[in-house]
Amino acid sequence: MKICLFSSVYALSEDDKHAAFLVESNRHLLEQGHEVHVLAPSFEGLKSHVIKGVKVHRFRYFFAKWEHLTHGEGAPNRVQNIFYLMIAAFYILFGTIAAIRPCTLAISSCDMGMGCKTCYRCTYGACISWR
Repeated sequence: MKICLFSSVYALSEDDKHAAFLVESNRHLLEQGHEVHVLAPSFEGLKSHVIKGVKVHRFRYFFAKWEHLTHGEGAPNRVQNIFYLMIAAFYILFGTIAAIRPCTLAISSCDMGMGCKTCYRCTYGACISWR
């Protein structure tokens, strides 16, 4: 089975402890033969990468210098500052686009799961593709 996890925070490297429970859960899913992808925000410009066999797709939401909304102190503490509240609006906007964009690409180029090898089909008829 192909699984896509949407997360507000995910490990930045192999030895990072952020969201350790998700990394461990994904490791178990991989051991069972599943293909796992994670969509998570970038951290200071970090690009998409692989952590312990899981493809982590990072979406950019602001200038790299300021992309630390969800790491460190965390968003609930940071949004008390009006500047970070503004960044949170960009985070929501670009996170939504990052989640929807692969769906529209897959829907426009596939037959909605009827033998397509590059997309995932969910029970709601949505199609998600990681190219």
